[in-house]
Amino acid sequence: MAFRPLLIAGFVLLAVVIAFTAWAWVQIPDTALIATHWNASGQINGTMHKMPALLIGPGMMAVLLLVFWAITKVEPRRNNLARSRTFFAVGFGGALAISALAQIHVVLTALGRPLPVTETVLPATAVLVIVLGNFMGKTRSNFFAGVRTPWTLESDYSWEKTNRWAGRFFILSGIAALVALIVSPKIVAVGILVGALLSSALVSVVLSYVFWKEDPSRHAHDSVPE
Repeated sequence: MAFRPLLIAGFVLLAVVIAFTAWAWVQIPDTALIATHWNASGQINGTMHKMPALLIGPGMMAVLLLVFWAITKVEPRRNNLARSRTFFAVGFGGALAISALAQIHVVLTALGRPLPVTETVLPATAVLVIVLGNFMGKTRSNFFAGVRTPWTLESDYSWEKTNRWAGRFFILSGIAALVALIVSPKIVAVGILVGALLSSALVSVVLSYVFWKEDPSRHAHDSVPE
């Protein structure tokens, strides 16, 4: 199985996070209100009671692993998914790693040893976006990884062209967010990353249609006399 090593690594990471959470559990009072959400400036703006606060992170990681495993079973274009495994693995592996980082923030804040949230989560997310962008253009048509529109799923030409451009947009978005984090307020850096990714998604959808219209094989098919 092409994705078995990643699944094993994911379960190992989940086990480490659960062990870390269990170690902290006995040190946190049962009546404690624990920070679980921060705004774009890194300030706490949401809390929960101990049990949901400490369990939601590992629960989300377990769901991600289940979804990852399910996708490898139900994807109709499994050969293409296997050929796109680096992008797919980076995406899910990165999501697991950021979920683990978020859980570490929750636990350490509950223990009175908080880390700066924006200065850690935002760079990690931006780097993940850059790495995803690097591999996005190498994906092959499938239903779960890459830019998936009706036009890219119908046309390999549109898929290849669209995902190459989307990969470039992702790389630029991640770099812009990292630069903004250095030279501007944290909330601006967050806004730039979110705005750039949303803009990239919108432009990619439009490009997928444009490239579908340009697909040489589609025109060749249309020109064949009946």
